[in-house]
Amino acid sequence: MPLDAPCWPPSRGVSPSLRVPCCSHGCPPAPSPAPGVASDFRVELLQSGALRFTFDCEHPSGVKAVTYKVLRQDGAQGPYNFLLNAKKRVFEDATLPDGVTMATYIVTAQTSTKDGNPSYFTVRFGGGNQAQIIAQGPVVETKAS
Repeated sequence: MPLDAPCWPPSRGVSPSLRVPCCSHGCPPAPSPAPGVASDFRVELLQSGALRFTFDCEHPSGVKAVTYKVLRQDGAQGPYNFLLNAKKRVFEDATLPDGVTMATYIVTAQTSTKDGNPSYFTVRFGGGNQAQIIAQGPVVETKAS
């Protein structure tokens, strides 16, 4: 049945002259929205020296099978490199190079068809075996003028 075919018989109380399309005959479902934006990042320094990160990410209704693409920038000016695809809102990083005092991560929620908006957080490493998130928020794209 074509997508614009009217429902027949029409609903009770509705004139047959009103041709209301319906999707009870196999119309494709509406596309699902993009996944949410990661936020509220937390860091824990593990005994092994690895970092464990957790975060929140609320998704609109109907969004399922979300993974989280994680990129990392070592230092303040380096390129962002792919780190991992996390299946949950937690991941560990045991691959920081020696001597790095700061790293910035970008996390993007993804489904098989859509990406959410990316967000970032920056971690600084200090004396006394401490790791602290010093900045976080949505990634804001700037356009060249």
